[in-house]
Amino acid sequence: MLLNRRTYLRKLSDEDIISLYKEKQWTSCIDELYQRYAHMVFGVCMKYVKQIENAEDLTLSLFASLTEKLLQHQVQHFKSWLYVSARNSSLMFLRANKKNVELKDDDILYDDGDQRLDEKLEKDELIESLIMVFEELKQEQRICIQLFYLQKKSYEEVANITSYSMKEVKSHLQNGRRNLKLLLEKRKEGHEK
Repeated sequence: MLLNRRTYLRKLSDEDIISLYKEKQWTSCIDELYQRYAHMVFGVCMKYVKQIENAEDLTLSLFASLTEKLLQHQVQHFKSWLYVSARNSSLMFLRANKKNVELKDDDILYDDGDQRLDEKLEKDELIESLIMVFEELKQEQRICIQLFYLQKKSYEEVANITSYSMKEVKSHLQNGRRNLKLLLEKRKEGHEK
């Protein structure tokens, strides 16, 4: 039975596994996600904490917490969400242990760098929130935002790629930005309650 379940789970997408976990709460769902992504989480943790034992502990802790988090949160892009969660866990570990960490961006945090670490954590939380709410946008807005902001295309290039008029592109970008802001505010209010 258990072998059949594992074979069945291997064929499912991350989203299907999460839905199944929410419905049946099979621990084998978490095991399958662990098999798929433990190496990625470990790598992210190692990048920040630089010690194998601590990275292993953080990896196991993060996957153990999935049993609760997946029931509490609506996760649409699991891999991205997990990556951000691993990075945040690592940074919080470093903060709790007052460790130095070299950040990819350009900052090095020192023992007295709590304010800079707080700013980094806030930025990471904002990125995580953006990832979570981005899928709630209308498709036209998502496409235009991806092309314009993430791929650095011009208005004209976005119009050519999407076959939208220049006016439609600008409208989708403006509405997409406004909707992202509203969704982020709504999400923030939900977390503060």
